[in-house]
Amino acid sequence: MKTRLLIVLLIIINLFVLACRSIKMPVAKKQAGTVKLLKTKQIYDSVVNQQLPVKNLLIKFGLDFENSKTSHSVDGTLRMAYDSIIWISITPALGIEVMRVFLTPDSVKYLDQINNVYFTGNYDYLSDLYDFDFDFYDIQAILTNEIFEYPETKNFSKSIKKYKSSIVDGRYNLQSQNQRKINRKLKKSQKKTGLEVLLQNIFINPDNFKMEQVGITDFVSKRSLDIYYQNFDTFTGYLFPKEISIELKMPDEIFKVKLKYNKVIVNKEILFPFEVSDKYKRINEKD
Repeated sequence: MKTRLLIVLLIIINLFVLACRSIKMPVAKKQAGTVKLLKTKQIYDSVVNQQLPVKNLLIKFGLDFENSKTSHSVDGTLRMAYDSIIWISITPALGIEVMRVFLTPDSVKYLDQINNVYFTGNYDYLSDLYDFDFDFYDIQAILTNEIFEYPETKNFSKSIKKYKSSIVDGRYNLQSQNQRKINRKLKKSQKKTGLEVLLQNIFINPDNFKMEQVGITDFVSKRSLDIYYQNFDTFTGYLFPKEISIELKMPDEIFKVKLKYNKVIVNKEILFPFEVSDKYKRINEKD
């Protein structure tokens, strides 16, 4: 099951996620001094105001997945009812569906049509597998280029005040903590088990306030996740990325995914079918 669930997870987090070199995405650098530094809350509010207003979302996508052992290219459909459902259908060839994923804020389900099995559970299993505590709303944010906080608090619009703003290579950078705090926590982690030392970096284009890159590093578990947004196009008057690249680095493996949005339809009434017939056998997290 781990191979199947790995592909599902990496698709979900743009899922189906980012063998030995990090992706270096081209960045348009500006001349020093041409970008005016704003306060953290000003940058955050500007990013939120530029986010695509979504009630329902339908996307036809292509996805390339790679790790040290294998690589796959698949097509699929993403349907989303904002804050309630994320539905994904995978069709590797000839338009024949082989897997369907159904996410809600409190459940993870998928249907494997090749092996006639299905899985239902929650986000704890995904978190335990990769040591990243993503929930439904984090996944939704990653797929729709929305600014998000990791680890999540109840109100990011208030906790954003702890982030430090700066200008790096002509882009706004929001950083969750400075290096001095990280070093101090790393020293504590050597004496106290279970202590997390996390850093989140968010890079924002100062011309349009679109989020172009998110980096999350767990210094204790030596895991990192980098998300890159590219090829923005206009939908209903808002810029939205048509390409997302994700790289997940773990101590013993690196996963890379490139997600291309080939067709984007906003706020159209859509259905989210997910029915399990008697021919499917339920499997658990250990299978």
